[in-house]
Amino acid sequence: LVQGLARDTGVPWPVLIGGTAGPFVLVLGFLVLIAYRPWWVLRRVAAITGRLPGHVGEKVNELGELFVTGLGVLRHMRRLAALAALCVPIWLAEAAMYYVIGLSFDLPSALGGAGQAAAVILAVTATANLATAIPSSSGGIGPFEFFAATTLVVLGAKAETAAAYAVALHVALLLPVTIVGLLYLWAGKESLAQLARMGKGEAVGAAKSGTVESSSDLEHAP
Repeated sequence: LVQGLARDTGVPWPVLIGGTAGPFVLVLGFLVLIAYRPWWVLRRVAAITGRLPGHVGEKVNELGELFVTGLGVLRHMRRLAALAALCVPIWLAEAAMYYVIGLSFDLPSALGGAGQAAAVILAVTATANLATAIPSSSGGIGPFEFFAATTLVVLGAKAETAAAYAVALHVALLLPVTIVGLLYLWAGKESLAQLARMGKGEAVGAAKSGTVESSSDLEHAP
């Protein structure tokens, strides 16, 4: 797959691999640095937010503390390994769903065979799910379709097929969980407004917990 893409683009395959994997490695290294040196980030965030209006600065500080707290798992290798062991089967199951839906669009034929299609689907799984982390509409509508379709087009699928596949795929992902969620709301006699208030309360509690942990890190900082 990589060699075929290298032939099509004229870029040597080692450069393609390095250019694709390099940014992810750098980001991962930066996240690990933050996990082990949270005070380093919090000091710099505080230096910036100190110049902002009070309410805005406090909100940015809360977000920074939540972000640093969430990365704390990277300091515990055993826990991280357990999470990875649980995540891999989930991602593979999702990729299998992507592949099955791709059969409806005859993607294996369009991409040069079942093996090629499987490799492309893994790439689509990665890029589409990473795209949902971009702040956007609920459910990642927009970025998901764009990156899924773009990945397919870059790797050999036709634009119209890629676009239709991306939309159908996202509907298949969102519709079942949305229906189940609405059923749970109905069964529990809860409203979306109540859930929003509960979520806000949990976020504030997590921020306060993160503040305590971050303060401890700052006290032990060199």
